Amino acid sequence: MKNPRHTMVELRFLELGLIPPEMDLKSSLRALDPDDARKSKRKFRKLHRKIKSDRKKKAVARVTRRGYRKITGRMGSIVGREGREHQSEKIVENLDAELGYVGTDPNLRQNNARKMSVERHISNEIWESLDWDLGIHDDGLLENQ
Repeated sequence: MKNPRHTMVELRFLELGLIPPEMDLKSSLRALDPDDARKSKRKFRKLHRKIKSDRKKKAVARVTRRGYRKITGRMGSIVGREGREHQSEKIVENLDAELGYVGTDPNLRQNNARKMSVERHISNEIWESLDWDLGIHDDGLLENQ
């Protein structure tokens, strides 16, 4: 029997018009109407680009003191601006290498990383909404305890 949260992730994929990760991608796309298959592929690419863009923005936000403290949670002495800029550049470079560069076709490893990135994003979206529904907040404790 599947975990209820796992089932919710699959349902969310279907709501978004994407093929759930457990299903065979090629056979599922072949079974769809060509227009629906095209739409599903486009939705995946759009969501992937949005996730990648958000991760890059978060990396660039590390350059300012306030952004660095917000992202890392460090309140004491922090790395100097040059160090933060270097960290930010490295994160963006690694992100491009992991998920593929703009204007180039991704290799197999990058395709798999994109799938995992989208799946992780949708899972986290569901977990956060469930945690708030259950009364679990940032501290990880239930309100009713």
